[in-house]
Order: sequence, then C-alpha cells, then structure tokens
Amino acid sequence: MKRSSILLVALLGLLMGFSYVGQAAEPEILYTGGTFDAGGATFRLGNWGGFWKEQWMEKFIPEFEKDFNCKVSYDGGWPWFPKYVAGGEKNPPHAVSNWNLFQMSKAANAGDFFVDIEEIKANIPNADQIWDFAWLSGTGVTWGFGEHCFVYRKDLVEEPHPAEFADFWEDRFDGMRASYITSNGLFPPLWMTAAQVFGEGPHDVATMEKAMKDSMPMKIVDFTGTMQMLLEKGEVVIGEQWDGELYTMLEAGLPLGVVWWPKGYRAILSQTFTVSKHVSALEKKLAYAFINRALSARWQYELAEVSLGLRSTNKYVRVPEKLAKWGVKNTAEAVAEIWVPEYTWYRENEDEIVRMAESIFAGH
Repeated sequence: MKRSSILLVALLGLLMGFSYVGQAAEPEILYTGGTFDAGGATFRLGNWGGFWKEQWMEKFIPEFEKDFNCKVSYDGGWPWFPKYVAGGEKNPPHAVSNWNLFQMSKAANAGDFFVDIEEIKANIPNADQIWDFAWLSGTGVTWGFGEHCFVYRKDLVEEPHPAEFADFWEDRFDGMRASYITSNGLFPPLWMTAAQVFGEGPHDVATMEKAMKDSMPMKIVDFTGTMQMLLEKGEVVIGEQWDGELYTMLEAGLPLGVVWWPKGYRAILSQTFTVSKHVSALEKKLAYAFINRALSARWQYELAEVSLGLRSTNKYVRVPEKLAKWGVKNTAEAVAEIWVPEYTWYRENEDEIVRMAESIFAGH
C-alpha cells in the first residue's frame, strides 16, 4: 500500500473515532414490562423498617414474589450509606434502595454505585406516567413525596398568624421556633430557600449565615418525630415540618396552621429508588420490574393509602380521601411549584455550611 493510502486510512479511522467522542452509550435494556420467571432468585431491597416494613411485607412484597417467582430479601436496617461504602462499588448491599434525596446524594457523590437516570427510564414502561420532577435528582426515581412547610400552634400564637416564609423569623417566636440538626435531610432545603428569599439565590452562603443567626434563639431537634412532640407539648409554637406529619397531627386533633414555602421553592421530602449498577443482570431486571410495579397507578394509590401522608408521583393516581380532605391534589398545577434542591452543589459546600451552622447553633 502506498504511503499516501496508509495516511488516508489512518485519517479516516481517526475521524471515525472522533465521531463517537462525547456520545453516551445506549442504555442497557433488560426489562420491557410484564412478568417473568426469575427461578427463585433473590432480590435485595433496602427500605425502611418498623411499621413501614410491616406494610410492605404484608401488602406488596408477597404479590411481587409470586408474580416473578423470586425471593425478596428486605433490609430495614437503615442507614444505607455505610453499607455501600463498606462493600465498595462492586459489592452493593441492595439491588434497589429507598432513600431521601439528602442521603442519596451523599452516596452518589461517594462512588459509582448506581445506574444513571436514563437507564432507569429506559427500563421502566411506566416512566411516561410519572411527573417530571420525580427524575430531577439525576440518580434515582422519586415514587412518593411530601412538601416542606412551617407548622404552628394556632391556639398558642396570637393573631395575626404567620402567613409568609419570612414570618418564621419574627421576634415573637424567639426561643419558641425550631428546626433541625445539620445531619437531618430537612436542614439543607430550609437554608437554601432562605438564601433564595432573602439573598441572591439558593447558593448564597452569606445570606444563609445571616438567616441562621437571625433565627436564634431556636430549638434544634434531631428528627420530625421530636418536632411533632415539641409542638404537641407547646414547647415550641412554630417549626419546620413536612406536610405528611402535618396531616397526621391534624388527624389527631392538634390545632395547627401551616405556612407553605414560596412558589418555585416548595422543597420536597422524597422517597426515591436507586438501582445498583454492579449487580447481576437477573437481579437488575428484577429491580426494574419492582420499580415499574411501584410506579404503577394501582400500587401508587395503595402506597398513598397506607403510608404516613406521602403523595404519589404517578400523574394518574386518585388522591386518597385521607389526603384529599386536607386539600391535597395530584394535578399539573399542584406539582408545578415543586423544587428539588441542588444537592450536588450542597455536598460540594457541605463542610463549610455545617461548620458555620453548628457554630451558630452552639451560640458562638
């Protein structure tokens, strides 16, 4: 072959190679719908324990095991993050894990544990029935959610009652307002929203710092159950919550009012499924089948019925009466103002924000 021909062939090969640079690999399609016989294979699921586990094991898992001839190994021993890190990327503890977005983002930042969102979509026939915001995490699909809000004791707060986000900082609530420790998933959205409302945007750390300082004195609690207890006892009169807990307390007869967060920044507390990248093809196929079933209109309605105030992400699900009576709707208008905080940014700046918050909360 002439030297000129060799150079031409080499050049063509180089150009062909460049044509593939930057092109994403096609998603691996393992599941296209329906049932299949898994031959008794084990499917590992990480989900919450206690009452939650009882509900899933009674109402949902047996049906899935029967339809797919598999055995679900249900791990209710949260937290998941240490288990993923201990096992390493190639040895995940579950094929599917259920997370709040805050904890999920920590795992996603720590290693190549999960398949990407486009691959999940490609393997979930019910994907087109799900509201767009359910995919915004970029890592998993959100199947249930509630909204962040402020709740207050109507009988202990004099009128005018709080009505705006900024009212949480009114002087009359000094020492009687409450929020969360830095490790709680409700911590970042509050201060990112405060930065948006009072400053230049959700990444305005200087405004976050001022909002934290202006909120003191404030009680700092560990989780939502403690917040509920303090509100019930009247030890605080206003606090950060999510609306599922609000409806539970209203159902119990507690005289509460609610302050919804600003339009466009109504952050959610989510239940989000991830799929582990490094599991067998069969277990991954079961993972997609399980998530597809969980996103179906039937399971979504039943999950909303038995869960503690969670809403559905399937567009076509009728809202159960126990939520509808409090004004919950499953419409495009109702979900239009939902906001999924940019947890990737938060994780990159977490050390600075946590040090700042803990110093302020400690009174320094």
